[in-house]
Amino acid sequence: NRSDLNTVLKANVLVVQEKPNHLPRFYLAPHSRVITSPEKLLKELVQPHVSPEKTVLLETPPSEVSLADVGDPSKDRLEEVVYDEKGGRIVLNIEVDGPRFLILCENFHPNWHATLDGEPRTIYRAQYVWRAVQIPRGSHRLEFRYEDPLASACRWISALSFFGWLGALGALKLRRTA
Repeated sequence: NRSDLNTVLKANVLVVQEKPNHLPRFYLAPHSRVITSPEKLLKELVQPHVSPEKTVLLETPPSEVSLADVGDPSKDRLEEVVYDEKGGRIVLNIEVDGPRFLILCENFHPNWHATLDGEPRTIYRAQYVWRAVQIPRGSHRLEFRYEDPLASACRWISALSFFGWLGALGALKLRRTA
């Protein structure tokens, strides 16, 4: 039983709890820690001293930006521009006073890709299940896109089949009128 959770429903063995001071969907963290063992990372996350809004826990070491000079986090700004769940696209405008990690509180999946100001960026597995991208100091535009190669191939095959059928029907009609 954790003191920061409120029980909203108990039914037999099912317990539904809510966390009133939950994290937002997107947030910026000025610090990071690497814990390469998923089991150890998961155990660390439930410790009361862990502050996920300040420190992101990663499974792999970051490579793009040093978080040595964090600047003033109170000057950071984050604006959601596009959130298209069905289209698999998220766009954010970000202004940070020092290097940060943008944490997206949605499940990590390898088919998600990120660009920062049009340049590809690594998406890290954060807080065991979420996504994180390193952001250098300054103003930036971050875009997430879901790209499933299998779905893309199926769309191309469907389009080619459709136009093939149209061509065959057109040829059949020309043959009948001739």
